[in-house]
Amino acid sequence: MVKGHGRTTGTPQQRTGDIHQANTGGVNVAVTGTVGSVTIGTRRYVIEGLPSPPPLIRVSEGVPPSELLAARRQVVGFTGRDDELAALAGWRDDHVTAWAVQLVHGPGGQGKSRLAAEFAARSAQAGWAVVQARHESSLGPDAAGSGIPEQACGVVMVVDYAERWPVTDLLRMVTDGVVRPMPGRPVRVLLLARPAGLWWQSLRSELRKVDITVSSMKLGELADTTAVRRTMFEAARDRFAQVLGVDGAGVQPPVQLADNAFARALPLHMAALVAVDAAARNTAPARSVVGLSSYLLDREQQHWRMMCEHGGITTAPKMLGRVVFAATLTRPVSDDVARHALALVELTATSAGETARTLVDDHSECYPPILDGTVFSPLYPDRLGEDFLALSIPGHDVDDYTPDAWAQTVATRLLDLDDTPSYAGAATAVLVETATRWPHVATDVLYPLLRTRPSLVLSAGPAALARLIAIPDVDPDVLDAVQAELPAGRHVDFDLVAAALTELTVQQRLTATDDPAIRARLHADLGYRLGHAG
Repeated sequence: MVKGHGRTTGTPQQRTGDIHQANTGGVNVAVTGTVGSVTIGTRRYVIEGLPSPPPLIRVSEGVPPSELLAARRQVVGFTGRDDELAALAGWRDDHVTAWAVQLVHGPGGQGKSRLAAEFAARSAQAGWAVVQARHESSLGPDAAGSGIPEQACGVVMVVDYAERWPVTDLLRMVTDGVVRPMPGRPVRVLLLARPAGLWWQSLRSELRKVDITVSSMKLGELADTTAVRRTMFEAARDRFAQVLGVDGAGVQPPVQLADNAFARALPLHMAALVAVDAAARNTAPARSVVGLSSYLLDREQQHWRMMCEHGGITTAPKMLGRVVFAATLTRPVSDDVARHALALVELTATSAGETARTLVDDHSECYPPILDGTVFSPLYPDRLGEDFLALSIPGHDVDDYTPDAWAQTVATRLLDLDDTPSYAGAATAVLVETATRWPHVATDVLYPLLRTRPSLVLSAGPAALARLIAIPDVDPDVLDAVQAELPAGRHVDFDLVAAALTELTVQQRLTATDDPAIRARLHADLGYRLGHAG
């Protein structure tokens, strides 16, 4: 269901003086061109054309199996989501509103990126200019914006991982006027995120204050019946068999499709890829969702071995796996930051040496950078990358995947530093998301890190903090440490999640004391946070 809120017929820039004053703190806002990079103190985001899907390369030509699952590859044809596409088209074509923001949210693997890509392609065919906004955390040093054709009937701007942006930066992006409505050319901003929750409530409230139309769409299950799942499995199976150059006829699902875990697109595609690959190799297929990840990660390691043996790289597979682990945490960074990270986790003695250069180059050979000016493309899809982190860290009970003791301290080495590195927010967000599905990552890695560096979760943004406090049986000492780091006054990014965290900790503390003075102070603290949250 799509929920709409509010109408506006004017231009938001005419009504955003208060927001500009509050959010920039007096720092000049520099805008280059109609569309381009924006500098607020330092560059925060760039707006550029949405890239076309890369050409498909066969696995036999040097592409790891994970690439066949990456949403940007679009290996398996888009299917379903007719109602959602119709709703998005209606939102886009509502000419009453000059400026509108829509959130599409759902769990990882639900198909948000593919839906956005399909909608973007259809919008381009209908005469709309399609662009994307990337936050500074994913920008290379040479990132630059691009222009919008004058003849475009409107602008569709896609923002992926929107929950990882500070709310203030999302507000700036919408209201700074880099992309602005013009007569006959409305602007539609499509936000993609895993959770909605408190970060979205904060953003939605601020956007309403300047009369920008906001709405949201929660993606439901793509395959809600076993019959639909089998149809989707067979379509993906046939496509993967074609790409792999094998005979997929008769290959059956290696899992019970009645399991609700296979209601999402990604697990179905993983099942199809594993089934085809296992049949081609005459090996036993996986029987569970975790088993699918384990199988695919084994094949990923075989790809590293093949690259090394055939001369594509010189880094040994075990060492390359450790580089992939680090890159999956940091996500895309500049070359110098990547080499420094390798030194921090003791994969090289110095960031300036030949070893660091070779490790970065060999990683890029296996996982070519997808963002200009960056290296360290993470292992995609995100859920597979998170499973790789969890299975590499000791403490899980998956018998057929051997962990690496080295991985136990990587997060601490990368993040427990006097100076907060540029990748701190992204790495912490990945850890939190991984911990929601893998308890040993929470207890053995995330919680010890946050006890000493609780501010890290704030650098990851309000959505990561909301995910943290929602982890079952979350460590109360961690919550206490994080609460002590919350902004003391009003903060548009954290007001709502601070109230939720305070409510949780106050409830815990009230049960532990009968002292009326302490109880009064706890209630006062909660009232203070609730007041900020409105």
